Amino acid sequence: MTKTVTVTMIGHQGADEEIQTKVPGNYFAKDDKHYIFFQEEVEGVCEPVKTRIEMSRNRLSLAKTGGVKAALIYDLECTPVTCYHTPAGIMEVKMETKQITIQEEEHRIVAKLFYDLELSGTVITDCDVEVIVESVIE
Repeated sequence: MTKTVTVTMIGHQGADEEIQTKVPGNYFAKDDKHYIFFQEEVEGVCEPVKTRIEMSRNRLSLAKTGGVKAALIYDLECTPVTCYHTPAGIMEVKMETKQITIQEEEHRIVAKLFYDLELSGTVITDCDVEVIVESVIE
């Protein structure tokens, strides 16, 4: 994997339509973990959002700072509760992770997460997100 990567995130929440983001990013690996960093512009948010993803076999964490603040943890061994700070307000987020798969190739990593989501007491089931990290080869 190269240091410079392209990150594609594809997600579904319940019956809602697909949400997709594709951005340039940076990658490194340390102690059997993958770290991905990128920045994105989010509609309705004035300030850019910086994201850090940390991947290991049974856990993926996604930390956002800037215009949106959150620490989302997808873990097979626990069901974390966190707060998601947006310009529209703060939402309590609870995620029950059902499955995490990570496929590693020389120039590509694909992580798939399946989870149930609860936003401020409203349950949204059958959610999924796919994170595709691909080397930028110059």
